Amino acid sequence: MLLVLSVLEAPLVGASVPRICFLVEAVALAGASVAVLRRQPELFNGVALAAALVFVTANALWLAGRPVFQVVPWWAGFVVLTIAAERLELSRVTRPSRAAVGVFLGISLLLGGVLVAQTFRYAEGLRACGGAFLLFAAWLLRYDIARKTIRLKGLTRYIAAGLLSGYLWLAFAGILALAGGAGGLGRDAFYHAIFLGFAMSMIFAHAPVIVPAIAAVPIAWTRAFWLPLGALHGGLIVRVAADLGGEPDLRSWAGFANAASILLFVLVLGRGAWAARVSASGR
Repeated sequence: MLLVLSVLEAPLVGASVPRICFLVEAVALAGASVAVLRRQPELFNGVALAAALVFVTANALWLAGRPVFQVVPWWAGFVVLTIAAERLELSRVTRPSRAAVGVFLGISLLLGGVLVAQTFRYAEGLRACGGAFLLFAAWLLRYDIARKTIRLKGLTRYIAAGLLSGYLWLAFAGILALAGGAGGLGRDAFYHAIFLGFAMSMIFAHAPVIVPAIAAVPIAWTRAFWLPLGALHGGLIVRVAADLGGEPDLRSWAGFANAASILLFVLVLGRGAWAARVSASGR
């Protein structure tokens, strides 16, 4: 119903093309998620579909002219649910109990409900969103296989470190919102904790494995991958401290450090691809 009302209220005549494109993209993702769920009716695919529907709703609200600060939690919910669904699929290795899976489902439903709530009562709903994010972080920290693989070496340990650090940032974002500190500059800290600390950590962690699988470009593992990951978290810690401490100059420098960490990661990834190519040609 919320989605239908949002679309009906949308100022379609003056709506920007990017907003419409975002909505079309989200609908396409939802359609693909439906196809995957029909082929493999598993809970993690159901949660992935729910994430896509959250993305559709977010972009419909944006198209309807809702304030961005009410839309961003929906985007955050899409990111959290998508990643959580993927980690739930991989958690089959650790075989969580039915009770644990039931808790996961309950948290997913809770998040969907509080996202709707914050659209109408932002302050109270955002606090509830923080609680849902904190519960998701706790579940992932408890049941993700990264808890075990962090003891290994090389790429496996790096991936685990990226995952676990991301979950800690999600927990921090949840605590910040739950405590009512996601207003003013605290909102900047909240957004960055989710979209940089949590989401970008997932990208940094998975890229050495995902890029070769999708682009058919081998990536050689080197210890240099630790540098951008450390820079990302270091810069983000400074930015959050600057937000909460009211230090605009320090906040600007921290933003530069975050951007530099992403650029550094791209360079390290490219170097890994080049090293893999050189190694293959020398055989």
